[in-house]
Amino acid sequence: MVKLFFKIGIVNIYEHLIRITSIFTDGLKMLDYRLSTNDNLNVCAERVTFFPADPSRTAALFDYLTADGVVLSQRESMLRIAPHFYNTAAEMNRLINQLNNKVR
Repeated sequence: MVKLFFKIGIVNIYEHLIRITSIFTDGLKMLDYRLSTNDNLNVCAERVTFFPADPSRTAALFDYLTADGVVLSQRESMLRIAPHFYNTAAEMNRLINQLNNKVR
C-alpha cells in the first residue's frame, strides 16, 4: 500500500482529497445540513462531520444512506464520512443527491 501512495504521489492525493471534500462540503452548504467540520479543508480534508438541521433525524438518515450503500459512521447526532484517494467526484455528487432527496 505504501508503494501505491508513493506511485500516486502524496501531493496528488492531498490535492484530490481537497477537491472531492470541497464538492461535498459545498453541496452540504446548499442543502439543509449543518457542517461540524472545520471549514479550512487544509486542516481536515480527510473527514467531514455533518448533521441534519433537525438532529433527531440523524439515525434515520444514517439508515437511509447505509441502506443505499454509503459507507459512513454515526457519532451521536452527527454523521461522518472519510473520503480518500480512491473516492471520486462522482461519488461525492451522488451522496449530495442522496441527501437532497432525503431532505424533500
